[in-house]
Amino acid sequence: MMGSSCASYVRKVGRKLYCSKSEKKRLLAGLETELADTCPKLENLSLSGISAQFGPPEKAAAALQAALPKEELNQYITRRKWRQRFGFSLSILIIALLISYLAWLANINVRYINEEIYTDSQYAININAVD
Repeated sequence: MMGSSCASYVRKVGRKLYCSKSEKKRLLAGLETELADTCPKLENLSLSGISAQFGPPEKAAAALQAALPKEELNQYITRRKWRQRFGFSLSILIIALLISYLAWLANINVRYINEEIYTDSQYAININAVD
């Protein structure tokens, strides 16, 4: 069983990894087993103690990242860039549509229309309808 400081260290390493979810899970599972094997009393160690023994999370993530094939890393970075571009473009589109809608609402002229409505008994009723 890992302590909370060990789990925190693994989470910090996971945040610095740039790879697919399946690869990240595999790499972090390996890191957890390495931490459990190397240091059986991890419950008593603090985050700074784990960092002193295994290095800062950034360096541990860089070491794990170096084990990945460069092609996979490049594919991940490319997909991430396209997702960011798509999200940015979509947010710009939504903002433009919202601004257009608000401008349209500001320019609406309220017109009153005189209408005659006939009921079943053929009486004419005049109403003012708002468009």
